[in-house]
Amino acid sequence: MNRSAVALAADSAMSVGNTGKTYPTNKLFALSKHQPVGVMIYNNAEFMGVPWETLVKMHRHGIAARGMATVNDYAESFLDYISNETICTEAEKVTNLLWIAEGLFERMSRDIRAGSSDDSSLSQGSGIAELVERHAATLREAGEAPSMQDVDTAGLLRENEAAINESIDHCFDGVDIDASVRQSLHSALGAAIKSVRLSGGYSGVVFAGFGEEEMFPSLVEVVTDGAIGNTIKAHTKRAVDVDRAQMRTAVIAFAQGEMVGRFMEGVDRHYLEYLHGYLERILYKVAREILETGAPEGGLTEQQQSDLATIVSSNLEDFKRAADRVRQERFIHPVLEIVTHLPKEELASMAEALINLTSIKRRVSMEKESVGGPIDVAVISKGDGFVWIKRKHYFDPSLNRDYFARQSLTQLTPPGGRNEE
Repeated sequence: MNRSAVALAADSAMSVGNTGKTYPTNKLFALSKHQPVGVMIYNNAEFMGVPWETLVKMHRHGIAARGMATVNDYAESFLDYISNETICTEAEKVTNLLWIAEGLFERMSRDIRAGSSDDSSLSQGSGIAELVERHAATLREAGEAPSMQDVDTAGLLRENEAAINESIDHCFDGVDIDASVRQSLHSALGAAIKSVRLSGGYSGVVFAGFGEEEMFPSLVEVVTDGAIGNTIKAHTKRAVDVDRAQMRTAVIAFAQGEMVGRFMEGVDRHYLEYLHGYLERILYKVAREILETGAPEGGLTEQQQSDLATIVSSNLEDFKRAADRVRQERFIHPVLEIVTHLPKEELASMAEALINLTSIKRRVSMEKESVGGPIDVAVISKGDGFVWIKRKHYFDPSLNRDYFARQSLTQLTPPGGRNEE
């Protein structure tokens, strides 16, 4: 994004479970036929059993002729729309709750089975209960999702107790789960429902463009775990507003952004974390060996060890700040400065190139090819609205002229209104 436009690009690869198979899908859409707002989807391609593409296109008819003040208003309108009872049926709510439960219980079960060979206590009730409580504590420490504050988790767990117990029996088959541990698992599920942390089946929905009162583009990223009880578990993960001074431009990656991070920062984040950890161990080891050389028999005192840890930590923080400053000055800022002045077509080219960069990395490595296929690219500006730069079709356009005729008619005729011509 810069002050004139926002360019959106999305690949077409959709992974099917753990099968290793990928199929083409659509992830980028115009949210309105009349307003300059687009939407992108990542991770789960469905919401409560309904494809996001279907929901976007159904919602599009309701807002086609009505502009909203900000992009955030469009995001809230869309969330309100998908919360209606025809989409979030009672049966789907139960299915979604059990999906979240099974994901949580599977993670715990894997930890128990992986650790039981090294720790005999994990084959006993007390050890299992402690592991379950650690998982639950992590969920609570992450914080409570604002949308879930009023949800009656105790009531939900009570209403679905039998189905949840079936999920426990399935996930912990062969593990000794007594009544106390079973109660702890129910409590952990309650924490997962409330927690800001999401399940592995979450969806990311990115809204970008211009509201009627916005001179410059803005972006709102929403993540959701679907409907639980009578509430959609969703919160805004990130919001970016381009302005005249502080935020003149932005380059943002969603879902799989490691290659974009390398391009922008000049280093891989995982590699950087390894260097930080290794440097800390080396500093501590070298300093300790130097001090122990002149220390009396018996080694360093507890106070000396504490002082040493403090000194190492302080110097490591100095290193991190210096390295971050170099990344900002030599890599990030120069790119952002150029993006500030890029014309619309160059913004589109850059967005597409960053997707290609991730795709080719997956292609030529042993990693799963979870990014690939044709890339859809769109540019949204205040004056020109949503403009496709590249767009794939699952059909031959030359054989479907009536489709494009219908699309043109839809754009000219707002819902409930007369043809604008």
